[in-house]
Amino acid sequence: YRLADVYLMKAEALMRSNGGKATPDAINAANQVRSRAGANSYNASTLTLDELCNERCRELCWEGFRRQDLIRFGRFTGPNSVENAYDPYNLWILKINEDMPYDCEQGAGPYETPDYKKVFPLPDYAIEEGYQQNPGYIK
Repeated sequence: YRLADVYLMKAEALMRSNGGKATPDAINAANQVRSRAGANSYNASTLTLDELCNERCRELCWEGFRRQDLIRFGRFTGPNSVENAYDPYNLWILKINEDMPYDCEQGAGPYETPDYKKVFPLPDYAIEEGYQQNPGYIK
């Protein structure tokens, strides 16, 4: 773990325990990361859970947290996986479209990720051992 990750986790925990609203301690924790990066400070109106998710993307972009962050913030599946102006950093989302033949979803439409993709498929060796494939995945 990096200290920046800990500050951002603290800010998220404080905000979630306060109904998604920024507390002074959450703002301070997030600003610890922003000040080191030379970015503008957050205040109570600019630090939202959506912005905190984007900040985690900017700060931790190559560290392998993005998928779990998107799942935790409710942005990985369904209509929230749509690219939009509120989420310009939604870098790692699964998109179903006609150019992706390995996906067999019917009627899902472009830029929508089905809910079952939050869980990975079991590997073939596990299926051969008698485990049942996770729902939604083809054998």
